[in-house]
Amino acid sequence: PLPPAARFEAVTLGYGPCPDVLRAVDFAIPAERLLGLTGHAGAGRRRCARLLLGEHRARSGMVRLDGADVADLPPDARVAHARCDAAAPGEVLSRALRRDPAVLVVEEPQAYLSAADERAWRDAVDAARRGRTVLLIAHRLATLGLCDWIVVLEQGRVAEEGPHGRLVAWNDRYGRVIAAGELRR
Repeated sequence: PLPPAARFEAVTLGYGPCPDVLRAVDFAIPAERLLGLTGHAGAGRRRCARLLLGEHRARSGMVRLDGADVADLPPDARVAHARCDAAAPGEVLSRALRRDPAVLVVEEPQAYLSAADERAWRDAVDAARRGRTVLLIAHRLATLGLCDWIVVLEQGRVAEEGPHGRLVAWNDRYGRVIAAGELRR
């Protein structure tokens, strides 16, 4: 069977009286697809990951996994998280895959990787996506090139989305993230 699809439906997230950090975020991750989530620092990438993992609850809107509200699913609902800030990101990813999750949330390492480690990282992400639905919080242009679809967040909203080649050609928000040096080449 296909792994579940995920969907963010007009999701708003805020804490108490503070301004909302995500506002009407709406995007889908089709089954067996790799969606890259990127944007400037503070745009809301990690908060989207936390919502999909069921660690936060939306103020309004809904995050769905195969039609079910993620907030109502048990904590081990076959969604695994790999936060790869370690020196060996491939090992972190391997540990998350041992659970054989249907849905995987991957936070790409922000630290510098050697050329060999960079290739190994891309190969690991490419292998991990097979048979899974993957949300990738990406900081590297090369890794975003692996994605089926990219969502660019800006100030807590979806600013633009599309395949890598089209977003580069548009040279709009995605291009500004690249030009600002916030994506490693």
